[in-house]
Amino acid sequence: MRIEADEKLERIAVELPGSIPVLEHHKVGLGDGTGATLEEACRKAGAPLRDVLEELRALVRRDDGNREDWDHAPLPALVHYIMDHHHRFEQRLVGHILDLFERNVVRHGGEHAEFRSLKSLFSKMSSGFLSHMKKEEKDLFVHFRHEVAPGAGETARGELAHRSLPLVLILEKEHRGLENEWAGIRALVRSLIPPPDASLTWRALYQALDRLELYQKEHVHKEEEVLFKRIKQMAS
Repeated sequence: MRIEADEKLERIAVELPGSIPVLEHHKVGLGDGTGATLEEACRKAGAPLRDVLEELRALVRRDDGNREDWDHAPLPALVHYIMDHHHRFEQRLVGHILDLFERNVVRHGGEHAEFRSLKSLFSKMSSGFLSHMKKEEKDLFVHFRHEVAPGAGETARGELAHRSLPLVLILEKEHRGLENEWAGIRALVRSLIPPPDASLTWRALYQALDRLELYQKEHVHKEEEVLFKRIKQMAS
């Protein structure tokens, strides 16, 4: 995604939902589609354009970062990548989405009571997923975050992997539950089609939901098709 001073603020916020906390931190007003460029909005807010550009471009680099061959990467590198690039980002994005829900309920909840139902579904799903990630880090990842010495170290890790198999099965079952909850959220989203003049917060909410679902799909794929598979191989 292109991030330049002459980019429309609205486009940046909609296509890069993670930009909204950055803009708000610098007191850059989002408005509701005023057509202002990033440079104009920063000037009006008295925000340092160079700093804002750097932070937004860092978000893009993180999203577009090169993908490693995780099938052959060291196991600790894979575990740390999942925690640093999925768990941390998704935790922040969940908080951001909940904030967007609050704004939309206040602004549109009177005419669209479905927003409250959608918020309730998302809150339940995200609460369970946040607990799921904590469980992964506390009870599974902790055993595979560091390199081990050949020989006895590898044997010990294999034994840990074997003892971890019941937990892996539980985590995979929770992943299926997450997919079912997203299906419910998607069904309700389809009933809440934003009008052409929808507020920026409405469109930003839907973009943020799209982004979170995409990241979670990639997240689950890395765990089930790479990490969990490698743990199962070590346990055999």
